Amino acid sequence: RGAARPAGLSVLLTAACVLLGGLNWWLILRGLGYALPLDLCLRIHTGSNLAGYVPGYAWKYLGKAYLTGKHGVPARALAAALGYEFAGLLLSGLLVSLALLPPSLQVARWQSIGPALRGAAIALTVAGLAVAPLLLARFVARGHGAGPAGRAVRTPLLWGALLLMVGSWLLYGTAHTLLVSGLAPLPRG
Repeated sequence: RGAARPAGLSVLLTAACVLLGGLNWWLILRGLGYALPLDLCLRIHTGSNLAGYVPGYAWKYLGKAYLTGKHGVPARALAAALGYEFAGLLLSGLLVSLALLPPSLQVARWQSIGPALRGAAIALTVAGLAVAPLLLARFVARGHGAGPAGRAVRTPLLWGALLLMVGSWLLYGTAHTLLVSGLAPLPRG
């Protein structure tokens, strides 16, 4: 019975993370100048999210592109938004991993990641996250066409999406820890 509480909380946190993904999609699209309603972005994200598991992860993005494209967002903008989301998820996940994994963790052939290397990797990852919206804005400004005609990319919304991704990774990690701790005792470290 004691395992039910952490497992139940884990499910609730995971569901919250899925909803945050819809909010993230809404921020990215608004950052590119497409003001789809939040509830629509939540439906698009949760509907396409199912395809990430059956038949596979690529279908999640294809489904998201298809469902969003039905609402007037052109293919070039979808490609920019999906690429930005995917790169943001990778960089934000790397940042959370580097910041929170134990220092003694064995990585591939290295004995461990030393503090200097970890600090440098964190700094590079933060720099990548900081410039990502600027790179996307420059890409659009060069005529690669992600935003609607005459509208500038709104970088604060794109930075907000990246912060939301970091928060989602932290929530997913908490949900996973709760689930595992509900099944078996975990040492604090």
